[in-house]
Amino acid sequence: MQGQAPCQRRRRVAVVGSPHSAAVCDRLPCNPGRSSHVHQLVAAYGLLDLDHVCALDPVPATADDLETFHSPDYVEFLLAVEGMDASDPDVHSQIADYGLQDDCHVFAGLAQYVTTVAGGSMTAARALCAGDADVAVHWDGGRHHALKDTAQGFCHVNDAVLAVLVLRTRFSRVLYIDLDVHHGDGVESAFAASPSVLTLSFHRHELGFFPGTGSLSDIGQGKGTHYALNVPFTQGLAGPLFAATAIPLIRRAIAVFDPLTIVVQCGADGITGDPLGGCNIDLDSYTRVVGDILDAARPTLLLGGGGYVSTTAARLWSACTAVAAGVDLANDLPDHELLAAYGPVYQLRLDPGNMADTNTRNDHLARSVSSVMASLDVIHGQRSRSARSQ
Repeated sequence: MQGQAPCQRRRRVAVVGSPHSAAVCDRLPCNPGRSSHVHQLVAAYGLLDLDHVCALDPVPATADDLETFHSPDYVEFLLAVEGMDASDPDVHSQIADYGLQDDCHVFAGLAQYVTTVAGGSMTAARALCAGDADVAVHWDGGRHHALKDTAQGFCHVNDAVLAVLVLRTRFSRVLYIDLDVHHGDGVESAFAASPSVLTLSFHRHELGFFPGTGSLSDIGQGKGTHYALNVPFTQGLAGPLFAATAIPLIRRAIAVFDPLTIVVQCGADGITGDPLGGCNIDLDSYTRVVGDILDAARPTLLLGGGGYVSTTAARLWSACTAVAAGVDLANDLPDHELLAAYGPVYQLRLDPGNMADTNTRNDHLARSVSSVMASLDVIHGQRSRSARSQ
């Protein structure tokens, strides 16, 4: 850590996680060992030693907690399926019905993983509700694809929705921003009819790219029409264009919607080199977006998400933690137990390479920006009329 960046007031930051929760989250088959990489690098940089940063142990979610969003039948089966005989036809049928196969298959420690991940995000949200932190961080969270009664997209539980519901007990308007390269479909669908939660997702949207939702025509429904905003882009999106697109839209969303709290899903799969993302975003551009959101000075929850190179996710989320704490990180990685995994270049920043950005050769982003701005104009008109009538 190089030192504290100048600022008028240091944000109080709560980082949710523990060695025990990291060991639990390391078991997720799509991200083996990732949690330990993240938490060890954050600690190695000395971020947890700052007097305005505290570590919080995640309080495991109960079945009742999970059922604030997920259906009781799904929760009961999800927490018990490890002990069932998968060769039993009835059990096998339920496994398929609930999506607990393929990318969301049952694994040893599933129930503990689900309650830890969900509980961690809810713990972070409660810290914001209590006023104990200005920014709460849970890098093991951000599992944004799971539906009410279906696992999908490496997500057995939707901790992001559960966290938003906790925040709604204190804050009447929540802005949810999704920076994962995959559309935040589970969160959007959960709040598609609500004008109290504005979802804004930046994601790759092309034929055959998961999950296939989040087109410009997806704008919410009923009272929530125009409160589900999507910014689809195509393969190869580079960092400067990502930041130049995201920052003005997010600023406008904050100005129009005036959220009382903000949730940011900081998926790392859009960072250069991710095997599933197909994009080319650099750390500095990404953290510039996160820093601009934090400058809005609203109670903010930062969640993890996708990211299928563990060392890249650790780099990004350490950098985001530093932005929240108002400090700069040295580019040379600090010595710690897992340092060897970062070789042969033991540095924070990665070379973005020369991937072609297809967004410079089409009008996808321009149309996305126009569409989102139009919806925000509608929201602005609604809120202006509501204010005049009071």
